[in-house]
Amino acid sequence: MLLNYLKITFAVLKRHPFFTFVSLFGICFTMTVLIVVTAFVDDLASSGYPQPERDRNLYVNRVKLSSDQSQMMSNASLYLIRHYLDQLKTPDKIGFSGLMNTADTYLDDRKVRLYYKYSDANFWDVTRFKVLEGRLYTNEDLRRNEKVIVITNSARDELFGKNQSAVGKTIDLLNNTFRVIGVIQECSIVHFLLYGEVYIPYTFAHINPTDQNLMGPFTVILRAPSAEKVPAMHRELQDMVGRMPVPKDMKTLTIRADGYFETITRIQNSGSESTLQTFYLILATVALSFMLLPAVNLVNLNISRMMERASEIGIRKAFGASSGTLVWQFVTENVILTILGGILAILVSSGILALINGQGWIPGSDLAVNWRIVLYAFGLILFFGLLSGVYPAWRMSRLQIASALKGGE
Repeated sequence: MLLNYLKITFAVLKRHPFFTFVSLFGICFTMTVLIVVTAFVDDLASSGYPQPERDRNLYVNRVKLSSDQSQMMSNASLYLIRHYLDQLKTPDKIGFSGLMNTADTYLDDRKVRLYYKYSDANFWDVTRFKVLEGRLYTNEDLRRNEKVIVITNSARDELFGKNQSAVGKTIDLLNNTFRVIGVIQECSIVHFLLYGEVYIPYTFAHINPTDQNLMGPFTVILRAPSAEKVPAMHRELQDMVGRMPVPKDMKTLTIRADGYFETITRIQNSGSESTLQTFYLILATVALSFMLLPAVNLVNLNISRMMERASEIGIRKAFGASSGTLVWQFVTENVILTILGGILAILVSSGILALINGQGWIPGSDLAVNWRIVLYAFGLILFFGLLSGVYPAWRMSRLQIASALKGGE
């Protein structure tokens, strides 16, 4: 019985190539967009290189001072880190880095623009960058004010030639001549809290050591001994904030310490207090709406196609086909179209992600198809495929034989 349905279905799909193309395109396009977008989100949200134990971390990225008339918001200052955050007992390590910026260097009459980031030596402990050559700078290097830097493999290839040794060579950057002491494996630029091509000791960031402002350019990473200790670390931080003196003319002091993905969503939302759950709700709503629109269009397309097949329906009913048999046939056609469209979408998505990785359009990217997301997307596409086929099929199966033979009039 099933084999007969499949034979009839493929015959119908071959006989109506335009409808088949439009249906496959709609399904493939929708699912491809979902797979590619979720690959970006998954790469951003999941624990992996260069922080495989991200669930142990809190990120201090927002310091806010408010009064009745105004508010100020920025990242953390060196004063806040050294005089307050370093006093926390729960974290087993505290590291920080600056904002990602760009600067130009000249080598062999070539201008090369590089992403650079200031950091302290503990930054290498709260991350797990893979050292390909040389070493990372240490607190002793910073104490001695050594002009040393760490670069990524992509910066090394750009500056000195692919896979050429870079340790011991110099780079003129930001009015200083720095010596390369290490090369690390680049991470994806979507991890912009961590990403850089050149990492420079924060001691060259021209920060006034006497400045007691709480706001500055740094993102601080608090690492707990284990994931179970993160809530206690958060409570200790908030208790400390409650005891901190509020600057003159300000009423309240707020210091945000969130998980990685929640920190990212707040940054993208300009520091809004929106929760991570709100972000997921918006993302799910957009995805469902994106899939619902093609489904509605396919309902209309299916109705038009089935009106063209009214005579066929009338003949099959005249030879004893029941309404249930006809509905099952039409639904089978939609299911097969959905499966074919889904397989095509997986192939197209894999090709797009491989192209993005291979061409380096997103520096350091290693995007991959998330098969868990594929299963969810496939289930939703199948649901909407059934939704777009059941109603038209039921409507046409209710036609009287005489009406069907006249073309459904």
